This record gives sequence, structure tokens and C-alpha cells, in this order.
Amino acid sequence: MSTAGHPGGEPGENRKTGFEHGELWDLYQSRVRKNQDLVILISDHQNRRGTGKSTLSLQLANALDRTDEGITPEKAHISPEELMEAYTEQPPGSALVLDEAEAGIGSRDAMTHINKVFNRLLAMGRVEEKYLILNAPSSNKIDKGIKEMADIWCLVEARGRARVYRFISNPFDGGLYQKAIEELHWADISDPQLVETYAALTEEKRARLRGDEGEDFIRASEVEERIEKARKAERIDQREKYIVNMVDSLGMKYGDVAMVLPQDVSVSKERVGQIYRETTNNE
Repeated sequence: MSTAGHPGGEPGENRKTGFEHGELWDLYQSRVRKNQDLVILISDHQNRRGTGKSTLSLQLANALDRTDEGITPEKAHISPEELMEAYTEQPPGSALVLDEAEAGIGSRDAMTHINKVFNRLLAMGRVEEKYLILNAPSSNKIDKGIKEMADIWCLVEARGRARVYRFISNPFDGGLYQKAIEELHWADISDPQLVETYAALTEEKRARLRGDEGEDFIRASEVEERIEKARKAERIDQREKYIVNMVDSLGMKYGDVAMVLPQDVSVSKERVGQIYRETTNNE
């Protein structure tokens, strides 16, 4: 597949990428004529890695981008926040890529965060002419609201081959359906500028895995530690309420309270008295 040239103007002008055909391209051209956005989800149908999702994302973005500079590292990120910043900074007609953003952190916590940012990003995407390509790490964890705002879903079936679906909304029952419209085929990246952008994305992922992404990066172990600390704080807060209630409402003595506290928050009679005085400000 040739990926040479990134001129502005009408889509496909002086540019051959291999995607200039089919219903996806027709939809894109229609959106360009109407100055509207386009949102594409990409995932593997078995949630596998190494099946060319990043390569497809960048080459699709290269085909859709209508700016003179084309796809640069500033338009492709693994951080949702960085992509939101690119959305506000890059000119109309830009294609932007969010590529497997959960790299290096726990999948469940990552997808919760990503879904929230995706929703904010797609809400912004309704306003200005941008073409967003969201490379999702896990198909089954993508929020329904994101699917409702997306136009196209590319499910990668094998390296270099994806089935393309159009999202169809039923106004009568509120359901969301996927209509298969075509297949996409792509080869490895050969365009030097895309190679540079791909390398920048790869380095971002490696940096995230190394844990040197700066102040905002959180390791999986640290995420779990924070969750456990929050749970422990909640148990301690509950324990204080128990103690005050048993002493004030039931008239129990400190020693009796210490005997009936749950095992995971049990303390001595002396500590019960201390907690009661600190909580009620009774010196």
C-alpha cells in the first residue's frame, strides 16, 4: 500500500493510500462535504495484541487527514489526555489516533478511565471537523455511550485484515446495531513519516511500561495499593461510627465494644477509648 502525500483539500486529492473505495470512504467523503467529524473504533475480535491495529490506525489516519503536515507524532498518542490536547491544538481536517491507551496499567482501572475520557473526547468531536481513530485494547469493555457516538467499528480478524461495521441506531427501541459493510486490507507501514510516528508511539508505550512517563503515570501495583488504602480508610471510618454508636446509644463499656468489633478492624479496650474521645472530641 502506498501512503505518499498528505495534501489538504478534497479527500484523496493527489494521494493514494489503498482506502479510496468502499462504503467507509464514501461516508468519509460525505462528512468532509458537510464539514462533519468521523469517529472510528478499532479492536481485535479476540482482544489479541500484535495483529496490526496500530498499523491500521495510522494508515487510516493517513488516508483521512486533510492537512498539509499529515500524520505526525503530535497527532497520535496512547494517553487520552494528550489526545484531547491534540484535538484542541491541531487544525480542522486533522486525523487523530488514540492507540491502546491502557499500556502499563491494570486493564479494568484503565478502561474505566479511558471510557470517561473517550466520552469527553467524542463529545468535543461533535463540535469541530476532526477524524478520530480510537484503537481500543478490549472490545468487550468499551462503554455503550462511546459506541453510540462512533460511526465505524473495524474488527481485526487477522494481521492485515479487518471486517468493517457501520453503527446503526434504531430510534424505535433504542438499540444499537452493527451492519457489516466491507473488509479492509493493509500491509506494513512504508511511508517514512508514518514510520517516525509509529516509532514515537512505540517509545511512548515502552516509557509507560518502564514507569517514566512523568507525574501522571501510575503503575498497576500502585493502583492496587491506592484502592486497598481507600478500602481500609472506609473500614476505619465505619469502625469509628460503630464505636460511637455502641458507647452513646447502647451504653456499652470500652472493653465490651472491643470484644464485638469485626476482626479486620479490632483494637484494644484502650484504643477504643482513644478513638471514642478523638471522634467525639471528648478529652
